[in-house]
Amino acid sequence: PRSVFFVHEDTAFMHMTNKVLGNIPQFVIRNILLVHNRKHPNKRMYIKGEEGIDKTNPGAQRAVHEWYGIANKMCEQNYVNMFNPNYKSYTWEDVWKKLQS
Repeated sequence: PRSVFFVHEDTAFMHMTNKVLGNIPQFVIRNILLVHNRKHPNKRMYIKGEEGIDKTNPGAQRAVHEWYGIANKMCEQNYVNMFNPNYKSYTWEDVWKKLQS
């Protein structure tokens, strides 16, 4: 879903798929290359604004950006309310507006 733009996108996609198509089987495939491993120490090596930060902790690297905390909270709220018809989802535009205020 578009409202889950930052965190929980895989789980949100699974919930939406199950809602539309019914319960579908899931498979676990061993990821040899670790490309989806958010904790991999080499994943965020060249991110602007993260120079000189402890590279062994990707969470700390993300946390140095003010927009990260805002986007994370908004997206978490969107995920929790994904099936609430009365909820208006936050967007990236809301993140940038909040940063400017």
